Amino acid sequence: MSEKLHVAILWHMHQPPYEAPDTGKIVLPWVRLHAQKDYYDMALAVQRHAKMKCTFNFVPCLLDQLEQVAQSTYEDRFTQLSRPLPHTLSPEQRHNAAKELFSVHYPTMIHPFPRFRELWEKRQNSTNQNDFSVLFTDDELLDLQMWFELAWSGPTLRKDPDVEQLINKGVGFSQDDKEFLSAKQREVCRGIVPMLQNLSERGQIELSTSPYYHPILPLVVDTNIAKVANNNTKLPRKRFNYPADARNQILRAIQAHNHRFSRLPMGMWPSEGAISDTVLAMFAQQRISWVATDEHILWKSLPDPIPTVDWLCRPWKSHGVALFFRHRQLSDRIGFTYSQWDPAYAVADFVKHLHEIRKQSTLADPIVTIALDGENAWEYFPDGAIGFINGLYDVLSTDLRLIPTTFSEYLSKPLQDSFKSLLHVAPGSWIDGNLNTWIGDDHKNVAWSMLAEARRCFDDVCSTYNELLPPNLEEAYELLLRAEASDWFWWLGDGHTSAHDAEFDQLFRSTLIQIYRLLRLPAPPTLFFSIASADSAQDFAHPLHFTRPEINGRYDRFYDWRGCPLVTAHQGAIHQHYTRVSTIQVAIGTTGLYLRLTGNRPASEWFSFPITQLVINFQQPVLFRVHITRDIAHIEHNSAHAESDLQHPLTFLDNKLQHAIDDTLDVEIPWVFFTPASLNSGFPVEWYLEWLGANAPIERFPVSGNLSIHISGEENIRTDWIV
Repeated sequence: MSEKLHVAILWHMHQPPYEAPDTGKIVLPWVRLHAQKDYYDMALAVQRHAKMKCTFNFVPCLLDQLEQVAQSTYEDRFTQLSRPLPHTLSPEQRHNAAKELFSVHYPTMIHPFPRFRELWEKRQNSTNQNDFSVLFTDDELLDLQMWFELAWSGPTLRKDPDVEQLINKGVGFSQDDKEFLSAKQREVCRGIVPMLQNLSERGQIELSTSPYYHPILPLVVDTNIAKVANNNTKLPRKRFNYPADARNQILRAIQAHNHRFSRLPMGMWPSEGAISDTVLAMFAQQRISWVATDEHILWKSLPDPIPTVDWLCRPWKSHGVALFFRHRQLSDRIGFTYSQWDPAYAVADFVKHLHEIRKQSTLADPIVTIALDGENAWEYFPDGAIGFINGLYDVLSTDLRLIPTTFSEYLSKPLQDSFKSLLHVAPGSWIDGNLNTWIGDDHKNVAWSMLAEARRCFDDVCSTYNELLPPNLEEAYELLLRAEASDWFWWLGDGHTSAHDAEFDQLFRSTLIQIYRLLRLPAPPTLFFSIASADSAQDFAHPLHFTRPEINGRYDRFYDWRGCPLVTAHQGAIHQHYTRVSTIQVAIGTTGLYLRLTGNRPASEWFSFPITQLVINFQQPVLFRVHITRDIAHIEHNSAHAESDLQHPLTFLDNKLQHAIDDTLDVEIPWVFFTPASLNSGFPVEWYLEWLGANAPIERFPVSGNLSIHISGEENIRTDWIV
């Protein structure tokens, strides 16, 4: 039994770059919201416990954005909905405000506040879930704007007497109230970095860092490493293999940390705890003293693993870098379990586990590593976790057998326990000890191939220069590093989803598109389509006959469509409250493909606010789009039909398509847009539908994946027709 246990807590703070590279606009608000709700209070909790010590790990690109948030000129897409006077908002903005300003965790951030809950219930009970533009009065919308911002205010801000008075007011807010709260929030945001600096100088916290844009370094070095981490992993079609980028992500993080805090970082939390032998050697080259990752990596790295306390709770060394392995069970209890517990019971349970570890250890200086997300878990705690955190810090500051420490402080002491060496570190991350969260899924692999192609084009352009690159290429390289961020691959495909998956998809693709612009090359047309369209297709049955239905949008020509296959909204689609299209029928003719869309309401009613147009996105055998409004249907098509020559930009063609909108929506798409070849060989056709409002997608059919039908050779089709 050990007399004492060193407790090293690492809070990891991370958000990806949310600025759209083409417009400069901030697409999502999470940096600002977590700044005013979490980052300040996390630092303040340490400041209030003079004997508490821990590590704060901030990703450099998050700190860059925190500096922006503190400026009075800062705007994001949500502030454009929450700060203006309600009567100045357009119908589309009013709809979006009612849609977006409930983006909070209902049990802890809406339900406790009667007025916020009342507004939420009104939206939930609305009979028209597709148009909120007239749902709320100006007074109601003003209250909604205020409650969204109040809900995203942290415990300290809520206890400010003036803010507390606003919470107690509850209803009937004014624009002055809103501007006052906004000023208070900026004040909190401005105080975060100075407080971190102060705590670091006092020795209460260690500030560590991560690679600049939070990339999964082993995959940046070589995507083939994913198969070493898990032999069942499906690799991308194009290999990404750029060790120089990984080194630059590390070097730039160190330089930014030194510039901001006037000292070099001693340690790093690799993005998602992802490491490999090559990555550790890179850390050693940059004189990083310690790295933290997950215990799963330790057990995979040992030839004969013995999962005991003494193996986990000790320092290890590999490639000259000290390694600390997080205690998964204890770290996850904070992140995923204690939000449902009374804070006092949660603290008692956590401390009990710490003492059990201390008693089981035979080491002189055992250290337990607790490492987890320091921002996203807290909204699930009724009090924002401040009760648990303060309670835990109280115990760690007073229990003489539990010693709160930082990793560098621990390493600076004369340790009686010798370092254990790892000759080889298994590649992997904190999630299941592998890399499959960011690669292997079809969508993720498509993204890696897109990134690899952009990186190859960058090298081709740079090869014409000797050393000094012009500014446009320097900017392009910066965007390449940004495109390597883990978040794009996290949200794509299986494993994780959010209400803003489309924005993450768009941010990734717009970054690559901007790279091509800077390279003065045409962007591949695939970048103008959602990566989600790469999902497995939903097949139609083969048509029973060859026909040419009348395009009139009415049910009076039933026999034209009899026997034509259809797909319904529930087939292969994630449940939605409402979808305009309930069925799609397909007919095959000598001149083209015919589609008939039907719904629960007449098609003539589909194009009401906020819908401006329907887009049919064809993915196979070539990429093109059909744009349909009330009055016109036309093609946006690649000027070269051949699939092998898709580097040409998409352009609008003048020719219009035959379509009709009445009971149904009927449209004919001529075969000439699918392939220049004859129909003899046959080919697959894949597509999906998107409803757009102000050029932004509002609804998709199917929700994921494509619709698909195989077009037989011309002779087979004619045989079907004759039969």
